[in-house]
Amino acid sequence: MKLNEKHILMILLLLLVLLVVSCKKADLPDITADEVIEKLYYQSSQELRADGVSQATLIARIPSDATKKTITFKTNSGSFYGTNGATSINIIAFKGEARAMLIVGRIEQDVVISAEIAGYQKTLEINLKRAFADTLIGETSTLVVKKDGSQRADLKAILSRDVGKVSIGTPVIFRALQSDALGNPVQVGRFLGIENSKTDENGIAKITFSADTGNVTVGAVITIEMETDKDDGSKLVYRIHLNVI
Repeated sequence: MKLNEKHILMILLLLLVLLVVSCKKADLPDITADEVIEKLYYQSSQELRADGVSQATLIARIPSDATKKTITFKTNSGSFYGTNGATSINIIAFKGEARAMLIVGRIEQDVVISAEIAGYQKTLEINLKRAFADTLIGETSTLVVKKDGSQRADLKAILSRDVGKVSIGTPVIFRALQSDALGNPVQVGRFLGIENSKTDENGIAKITFSADTGNVTVGAVITIEMETDKDDGSKLVYRIHLNVI
């Protein structure tokens, strides 16, 4: 059968399509991220709390005969040891293993860690628990408040830990109490700035107390209670006594 110009053109076009498809298939890797990064995990000698100083060793394993050995670790919270606060670090694997030291941040959250090599990535999550206080100290701007609200008390709760710092956003409960005729504590007055009753980056919670609610007894002491939790679930309480005029 004699091929005309049209048939030849169609055959050439078909061969070209087959060649393109073949090249594309050849370019597709037949390996997965699990085969490039065999395992990603962490080790820590302690329960990880968001105290700004606790550390976890991140470990990524790759085949010992891998050609590319530089692994990039990244974190969405905290930083890597020896990087002056950086959230990523490159580590060259030795005998198929790369290690990086994570210094945790101060926000209670799930920290997402990734390890990447040659375009392949594996991730893990580390659950940080809240770092509560070991010590609670209270301060007030005045020891005398006025029933008409013209003089209020600016209160400050200062939380600290023996190691590291208290997590940002740690709640403090404030109460203002007077005794009724039977000696039972009754909550009186009102607090302003409730949104600030959680710790800031300095471990301080602030709030303002006003005695202008009408249920405050002049001449009777008001006890301000500040309460927060410890790591073990027990309570820390600090009391300040105010006079009302």
